[in-house]
Amino acid sequence: MTVEQGERVTVRVSSREPVRARLVDENPPGFTVDACGDIQEALARDDAGLCIGTSRHGDELTRSRLAELAPRYRDGATVVFGSPGRGLPEILGVSPDDLPVEPDSPGFDLWLNTVPNQGSEVVRTEEAVFATLAPLALRD
Repeated sequence: MTVEQGERVTVRVSSREPVRARLVDENPPGFTVDACGDIQEALARDDAGLCIGTSRHGDELTRSRLAELAPRYRDGATVVFGSPGRGLPEILGVSPDDLPVEPDSPGFDLWLNTVPNQGSEVVRTEEAVFATLAPLALRD
């Protein structure tokens, strides 16, 4: 298997001592991460599923809200995150006061705040990913 610098690969580790690992040509189980240059293009994909925008201005993700949403994302979801420098509404040019955005929104089915009462103005993206995907991975 030939790989290019910067290419994402899957490594299967079979032993810690001595370390034994090999590249495998398969996606790991769980979430699939895609980098894309155009959010609208990602949201319009046939396999996008439930499209979720994340923002501290979105609806709080609670246990009851999660139970309500679970059947909608069982077949897949696309979750989009902002950055510490600019939140997703700012990146998209949408006023946070307009969330959740009406049907002419930038393609999201809903906006979620998965870190309610965060106590800071911004949450690091890597923290937001865990805070968002962990509850979405829960099963009945």
